Amino acid sequence: CAKFRFLPLSDESIHSRLKFIAEKENVPISQEICEALTETSGGDMRKAITYFQNAVHLYGGEDLTANDIYDVAGVVPPSAVEPFWKAVQSKRFEAMEAAVKDLMCNGYAAEVLLKQIVADVIGTKYLEETDDVRRALIAQLC
Repeated sequence: CAKFRFLPLSDESIHSRLKFIAEKENVPISQEICEALTETSGGDMRKAITYFQNAVHLYGGEDLTANDIYDVAGVVPPSAVEPFWKAVQSKRFEAMEAAVKDLMCNGYAAEVLLKQIVADVIGTKYLEETDDVRRALIAQLC
């Protein structure tokens, strides 16, 4: 059995195909939804199409939002993680504790949340002062 490893497709390639599919299926698709689909699929066209199809079936095509895509993909929405990062940047334990409790009370899986936090730290999405050496050390821990 041969394993095939494909490189992630560009955002533009995925966006254009999703827009083509949405047009043929008469389902509106916004730029926000396209971005959520490319983010959650990690450059995998099949995942992006599957997430889109499932979201349309679950939530209907007319009022589809990026949060619907995150929900179908099993990902914590960025809007839910941002308060956590603001609390971390405040360097106040009470704020961090409250942010973590809020995330847990909203029912987000700890494993998914931790994976997203690690990805954010490695990509320095929220911690701009994190240098390459620190990111490498964090990656080794994971």
